[in-house]
Amino acid sequence: MIGEESDPSVLLYGLVKPFAGALMQRLGVRRTTIIALTLLTAGVSLATLVRQPGQLVLRWGVVGSGSGMAALVLGATIVNRWFVARRGLALGILTASTATGQLIFLRCSRRSSSETAGDSGFSSSPQPPRS
Repeated sequence: MIGEESDPSVLLYGLVKPFAGALMQRLGVRRTTIIALTLLTAGVSLATLVRQPGQLVLRWGVVGSGSGMAALVLGATIVNRWFVARRGLALGILTASTATGQLIFLRCSRRSSSETAGDSGFSSSPQPPRS
């Protein structure tokens, strides 16, 4: 089930980018980075409090929002500093590689979670009590 709970992360990762771009123009790179890292820290910190699948969905949503903002801010900063010509191509490659990496990681985590579903406590079917 962990793969299904991580779906909001992928969705929010993409949806937050236009808003992060607007925030970057309005607040600046530094403040937008602080907001993104605060969201990431909150999402990772919430992992210690997860007791139900719904809480895991919320945690992944916060992580997806923070990582989407951070990727946009840091990617734009790196591209503007390191590339003079073909900035659009460089930013496109960075964005595509980030999304591809996330999809590969989620597929691997789904596979590994399905192998150990009985140990996680977050399975779709009730587990018999352990003796």
